[in-house]
This record gives sequence, structure tokens and C-alpha cells, in this order.
Amino acid sequence: MTRGLLLVALVAASTGCGAENDAAEPVGEGRLAYVRNDAGESDIYVRTMPVGKAENVTRTPRRPELPADEIAPSWSPDGTMLAYMSTADHEVGSISDEEIFVMRSDGSEPRRLTDDRVADVAPHWTDDGRVAFTSCVWSAGEPPKCKLDVISTDGSGRETLADDLGFAVDGAISPDNTRAAFTRIDATTSRASVVVRDLEGGDERRLAEGGSPEWSPDGDRLVFLSDRDENGRCLFHDCIGFAAEIYVMGADGSGQKRLTDDPSDDVGASWTPDGEWIVFGRIPDENGDYDVHAVRADGSCEVQVTDEPEWELTPAWTGDTTALSC
Repeated sequence: MTRGLLLVALVAASTGCGAENDAAEPVGEGRLAYVRNDAGESDIYVRTMPVGKAENVTRTPRRPELPADEIAPSWSPDGTMLAYMSTADHEVGSISDEEIFVMRSDGSEPRRLTDDRVADVAPHWTDDGRVAFTSCVWSAGEPPKCKLDVISTDGSGRETLADDLGFAVDGAISPDNTRAAFTRIDATTSRASVVVRDLEGGDERRLAEGGSPEWSPDGDRLVFLSDRDENGRCLFHDCIGFAAEIYVMGADGSGQKRLTDDPSDDVGASWTPDGEWIVFGRIPDENGDYDVHAVRADGSCEVQVTDEPEWELTPAWTGDTTALSC
């Protein structure tokens, strides 16, 4: 895991639109949320699979003098809302411009949950409809100091679950709410490791070389990114190391298995709700573009999901997966 993967990582209520008050049943049809980057600005799109039209649900007005990005979409457990990161309300140019937002899946009722001028990144939903995220304070000449927070979808009830993570991003809470998996960065080497922490006792265990861990729906497995097999060049000017690939392992670090074997660079992996597939972004080289791909969780089948000229990455899937087949 290298600086290139770190950059990708930093880029995956009771009233109003709060999921905690929603009586909606889980959405059955398969829908894909992802980031589309067009001419340097990123918006979140949602598409009903396999033949639905991709709809821009953030629809942030173009501001040439002050670009805004919406990234890292994450579906609520019932499929009615999305949490995401946005720079729309701040000046662009610093990681501290990232704030956590939620909106309905059609883009209506957007609501900013954080407003603290620190780096609030990597939103993930808890099973009770709150949003967990990593919050990092960056100081000149020092590694960031990060913590794992959770907040209700009306912006109330913010609390800290772990306040001494050091340089750590991508915090994701296990389905049973007892553990957090995150990427721990070595500030000297920029190498990254997947670490799991017990949220009650605070015990930590390093599981693998790599980063961007995501829990399987049953909490028994983790998907993560790693370049440890050195299969392909690391792309772009600020990248060192090799192209990342998709791996899975048991929640205790056992049974580590590489799922993708391609010199292209793989980013932003997440599970489908049935635990059968993993969706991710892939770019072949500097002259190509990111498209969404999917691989079975056992590595037996891989399929390309999108094919557009713009960059499409950091996907999240909700609902039925019959649209995915090889």
C-alpha cells in the first residue's frame, strides 16, 4: 500500500430526512452509486442496473473559480439514503475542506452533518442508521491525528468512538458495532496496513499490508486493497509503489486471497449487500479512464459494469445483484 492508495482513501436522525425515522422497506432493485469525474469536478451518480440511465444526484453547480467535489458515496442500510463527502461549502485546495453530508437517494434533501474545518472523510453507515466517519486534524510538519466519530442524520448526537487512532483513515464499523477496521499509515514510509480495533477494550491487531478495508455484510470477512504482489505500475505523478489489487481475508486476518490479477490499478472496493460480489474502480493506464468493475467474492468471475469516457470510481451497490453475471 503506497501513497497512491492513500490519496484514493482520502478522496471511499430523528427528523427531516433522517434514516432513523424512515419506515421504508429495503429497496429490491439493484442500484449503483458511484463518483463520476468530468473535467476535474466530481459528482455522485445513481443508476438502476443494468439498463437504467445514470442520474447526477448531487448536481452541484459548476464554479470554475471554485470547483467542488462530491465523493465516497455510501448507501444507508435500507437503501433510501446516501452519505458522502463534499467540498461544496468550503474553499478547495485542502483536505480539511471535506465535510460529511447525507441526502435521499434521488439527491433531494441534502444535509451537511459536519462543520469543523478538519478532514472529515470516509463515511460509513452503522446498522442503526447513523453515519460513522474518520475525522483528522492536520498540522504543518506533523502527521495527522485522527479519530472515529459517529453522528445522526439530522446532525445531532455526534460522539467519538475511538479518539487516538494516529494517522489512520477509512474507518469502517463492523456490522455488530463491536470493531472498527481502518488504514494505518506510516508517516515516514507512507506504507499502509489494515488494522482492526476492538471498540470497547481498545485492543488493536494489524491484519495485512494494504488499506481501504470494508466489512462483509455478515462481518466475517474484509475486502482490502494491496500492491504487495507488485503486479503492475503505480500510476500518475504522485504515486509510488505498484498498482493495487483487490484482496479478501477473514475478519481475523486469516485466509488472505487475491481476487484480481491485472496490471491495471484497482481502487475503492465495496461489498454488495448479499456478500456475493465486490464492486470497484479500475483504470488501465494514464491514458485510460476509471470504470466500475465487479468480481465475485471468491474470485471466480469478473465483469465490467460501466464504460463511459469520464472517470467512474468508488462504487457502492444496494439491492438485488441479478444484474451482475459473467
